[in-house]
Amino acid sequence: TPVRFLVSAWFTVPLYSAVIVLTHLTGFQQAMATHMWIHDAELLLYFLSGYLLLLPLAGGELTVEPPWPYSLRLLVLAVCMGPDTLVGVTLMMSSSVLAPAYAASRTWGPDALGDQNAAGVIMWVGGDGLMMLLMIIVAGQWIRSGDRSFGPWLDDVRRRATLGEFATDTTDIDDEQAALDAYNARLAELHSRDRPHHDGGQNGELR
Repeated sequence: TPVRFLVSAWFTVPLYSAVIVLTHLTGFQQAMATHMWIHDAELLLYFLSGYLLLLPLAGGELTVEPPWPYSLRLLVLAVCMGPDTLVGVTLMMSSSVLAPAYAASRTWGPDALGDQNAAGVIMWVGGDGLMMLLMIIVAGQWIRSGDRSFGPWLDDVRRRATLGEFATDTTDIDDEQAALDAYNARLAELHSRDRPHHDGGQNGELR
């Protein structure tokens, strides 16, 4: 459905990344400082990209079905630290002013370049700090939920690494009895392979 696509990581992560990078490292800030309608559009763009990104991570008015596994939520938040870091470090280390219009009429505070470099530090530390805070919140929700699932793909890898060929798509590795039965079957199979047995002939040779 359209709603499911709009909140999928394949759409929200590139959207968030593009909004953060393109509105900071291009001429967008200069245009925004000189045209109020671009300023208003920027606020709407930030709101929509952030809302769509965080909706499946924190829940809200719309229910995302099926709910994202907590491991995927943590991964998305970690990936989204990349654009914040890129923009913050770029602004911090820049040697030219990207939006001169900001400082054109200001008579107080640091010069435009110093202000821009300081803004880069704030964005780098503050942006990554907020993402890390959200990751801590999601990790806390994961612990409180008692859900030990890592998502379908990772769960399948964990299941087959533990139980081998005796793992099926319906084997619940977190079900102690089911996991024990499958594990015992695997041990029995390995034991039968290792035991030498007669070939049934009169010479009694091993094969």
